[in-house]
Amino acid sequence: GALALLAVFAVVVYAVAFRYFFGKPQSWADEIAGWLVVATVMLAAADAERRNEHIAVDALVLKLPRAGRRIAAAAASLSVALVAYFVVDEGLEMVAFSHMLGIVSNRLPQVFMWTVQSLVPLGGALLLLVAVANILRLWMGDERPASPAQPGMNE
Repeated sequence: GALALLAVFAVVVYAVAFRYFFGKPQSWADEIAGWLVVATVMLAAADAERRNEHIAVDALVLKLPRAGRRIAAAAASLSVALVAYFVVDEGLEMVAFSHMLGIVSNRLPQVFMWTVQSLVPLGGALLLLVAVANILRLWMGDERPASPAQPGMNE
C-alpha cells in the first residue's frame, strides 16, 4: 500500500511536469494514478484493521465492562468480515466479467482491466483474513488490543 502511494506521487509529479513544463500532457497518467489509489486502499485496509487504526467512535464502547468490550470488538470484526466477504465475492465476479469480455484500459489498450481489478478481491481477502484472525483471537480469550489505538481493553 505504501509503495503504491509513493508510485501515485511519482506518476502525478511526472504528469504535472510534462503538462506544465513541456506542454505534453500524459493521458495515461491519470488512469494509472487511479489504479494506484485503488491498490493503496485495497492493500492498506487489512493492515489498518490489523493495527486497529480504522475509523471508529468508541465513546460508548469504552464505558462497557470488559465482557461488553469483547462482544463489541467481536461484533465489529464480524461486520468487517462480512463486508470483506462481499468485497471478495463481488470483486471476483467483476474480474471474471472483465476477463470474459476482454476489457482493456481506455488509455493503455495493452492492459487488461481484470489484472488491475484483481486488487479488489485480493484486498478483500486480506481484510477477511485479518477480521477472522481478530474474531479467533477474541474467542480464544486474548483481550489484548491489536494496537495501542484501542485503549481500555485490558482494564
